[in-house]
Amino acid sequence: MKHTILYIICTILLCSCGNEFLTVSPSTSAGDENLIRNINDLQIATVGAYETLTASTYYQGEYTYIADLMGDYLMEPTWGSQHMKFYYAYGFNKVRSETAIFRNIYLGLHNINIILNKAESLADSQTKQAYTSELRALRALMHFDLVRMYGPLYSNLGKGAIKADALGIRIAKEPIKDMRAPFYRDKVSDVYEFVKSELESSVPNLSKTKRNGYLDYWGGKALLAKVYLYMELNDKALAAAKEVIETSGCKLYDMNNYVASWEKEYGSESLFELATSLMDNSGYTTLGWMCNESGYKTIVPTADFVKLKNENPDDIRFALLHYSTKDKCYYISGKYPGRDGNIKINNPKVIRLSEMYLIASEAALKSGNKNIAGKYLSDLRQNRTTVDSRKYDVSITIDDVMYERALELYGEGNRAWDMWRNKLDIIRYRSAAEKDEKGHSDYLTDGVIKYDFYQTIYPIAERELELLPVEDREKQQNPGY
Repeated sequence: MKHTILYIICTILLCSCGNEFLTVSPSTSAGDENLIRNINDLQIATVGAYETLTASTYYQGEYTYIADLMGDYLMEPTWGSQHMKFYYAYGFNKVRSETAIFRNIYLGLHNINIILNKAESLADSQTKQAYTSELRALRALMHFDLVRMYGPLYSNLGKGAIKADALGIRIAKEPIKDMRAPFYRDKVSDVYEFVKSELESSVPNLSKTKRNGYLDYWGGKALLAKVYLYMELNDKALAAAKEVIETSGCKLYDMNNYVASWEKEYGSESLFELATSLMDNSGYTTLGWMCNESGYKTIVPTADFVKLKNENPDDIRFALLHYSTKDKCYYISGKYPGRDGNIKINNPKVIRLSEMYLIASEAALKSGNKNIAGKYLSDLRQNRTTVDSRKYDVSITIDDVMYERALELYGEGNRAWDMWRNKLDIIRYRSAAEKDEKGHSDYLTDGVIKYDFYQTIYPIAERELELLPVEDREKQQNPGY
């Protein structure tokens, strides 16, 4: 069914993608304006917009692992496929820079903008408003995901070596009309303000009825809580997370069903979970294939994460680690076990209820309310371990929040960004001997990665900058490249 929808939306939009960093057809080639003639056409196009998010370069695969691989708890082993070495090893420069994720997301944004433009001709109604709000919320999510890769984190603007007016990505509010036109980036602060504004105005119009596989009110509100947290709007982050926790109807997994939940679709914690089916063919760079002993063996826990496991054997979250007697290492394959025997088919869980407890705790702590912060973190912890399960009721620090985030969200794309937005160092090793002992094979000269290290941000591809006038190229590149 999903591929049928994709065929229909491609017929509507008639977009193409080539070998350039970002190659899309001009919006004037998107077909007859009458192709979206009614609400049913708009519904089909809106459903088709989700194809961007389920690509193997995005949530179904590569993007989900980036922030973890740039961190300290997951790595690409020397015996792995090396499909993700680029991220783990910090192997990027202005010539060898990531392009597939960038291209896929901007193509998706281009398509959404075409749909929104075409929808303007339809008569106003609550149904139209719901679909256009859903599209705008997806557009905001895509901007949020891209700006974390290509610009410094919002909380770090003006700190350390990072400029207050640092560039992020181009805000895409309209279809691209001419790819020969210069591609200029907007400031990080402006991108975040756009994301926040889009979500604040669109989320209230989303359905409060649970919509598995799609973005509903609760998923949108959860995403807004996360954006608020990144922007250090802690009172708003706490309020949004609290609303989701108390009124969404979702419930935390307990120790008895936590492991089994990863084998199922749309569990009690699911706030925004993307749909995949056994008919999908996202290739081999997918979540399950990359982290499985029977797949590419691309993702494994580091020695430091295994140490955490050995110190906390009763924590149910470590039960998702599976030991390979052949490779003599753990894999995180319990988090992406596949369905019906196919390890390539896993629904990406973009945001879960557990993250709302973590956001509420962090936001409350930063707002000066340690009692509330400790309660939320203990509420989560008591559903994961019987050992000192309510320890945070007594005291809590930002290190405690980062610890619980690391255990709860590993393999879900948060670790490095969580640390850096709090100006905490990623510590892989402190000497060449320790690097060898822990089995790291990155290209770094210093295993302590600070929040303002230039390679925490990806470069803009040199061939993209060649579209600009010579005098603008250096200014549009990220510092250090």
